[in-house]
Amino acid sequence: MADHMIKLSEVPKGQKWQYLWDYYRFPALAAVIGLIFAVSLIKTIFFTPKADVGIIFTTELSLSDSEGEKFDKAVNDALEDYNGDGKKLAETTRLAYSETSAQSDLQYAQAVLTKISVELAAGNDILQICDDKLYPTYEGNGCLATYRVFSDFGVDIKHTGDDSEIVKIPFSEIKAFSAIKSANGAEMYLTVRPPMEKWYTNEKQRKNYTDQLKFIAKLVNE
Repeated sequence: MADHMIKLSEVPKGQKWQYLWDYYRFPALAAVIGLIFAVSLIKTIFFTPKADVGIIFTTELSLSDSEGEKFDKAVNDALEDYNGDGKKLAETTRLAYSETSAQSDLQYAQAVLTKISVELAAGNDILQICDDKLYPTYEGNGCLATYRVFSDFGVDIKHTGDDSEIVKIPFSEIKAFSAIKSANGAEMYLTVRPPMEKWYTNEKQRKNYTDQLKFIAKLVNE
């Protein structure tokens, strides 16, 4: 004969709390964890501010804290509320990779290269900053736009060359960034990610790309 499952109504009055603890503490804990996860997910999706500008910053050596603060201030000073959510937010991903670091910590160096590849594949960062050492990474991934994108998306930018020229603007030629120095003194460049095909036709994505081109033009046109 199967064991009889005791119902809550059959439990003596003084033992009900112990009964609930013995039989329902794990399901209750799972329900609480599930609720916390659901609330966190909803908060992330619906209430986390969206970045007006996405930037990937890759150099051979990491920027010093002081130079990083200079860069963040220069970006924030020029930033506008492009997405209309009442906040001005730039999201910058900074990564450093060098052959020296690869020799001393191969696993970490490979993780950095993987992170760079993932960021470039995702296409979230329209502004791309690199030095000469990392520039070939963007070149090899087809992530370098020409000046033609500005005319295609109706954005005016100061440029005297041909539209077919790749956007590769030295920091020394951008007033807002000219005082920012890399750790090894190497020149750094502002480049632009080419648009995906759907960004030409999808109204929301086209606006996002156009707004980020406007931000670049604002920096360059000063």
